[in-house]
Amino acid sequence: MLNAMDHFRLAGRRDERMGAAVSMIEDARQADGTWLQAGRHPGRVWFETDVGQGEPSKWLTFCALRVLRWWRA
Repeated sequence: MLNAMDHFRLAGRRDERMGAAVSMIEDARQADGTWLQAGRHPGRVWFETDVGQGEPSKWLTFCALRVLRWWRA
């Protein structure tokens, strides 16, 4: 869902029906302002690019904050 919202941000498409998705992104935010890595898709991993499951992710935090900043603007 976060990736989809980031694509809408890049496309410049905003619709109030996306409000539920934005609420889900906001609800996933931790008290320290980060988002946790939820899990991974099954399959071969050639190299690790992020943290393990349940750990604060710099990439998810970056993308979520970017989407929320765009949404609130």
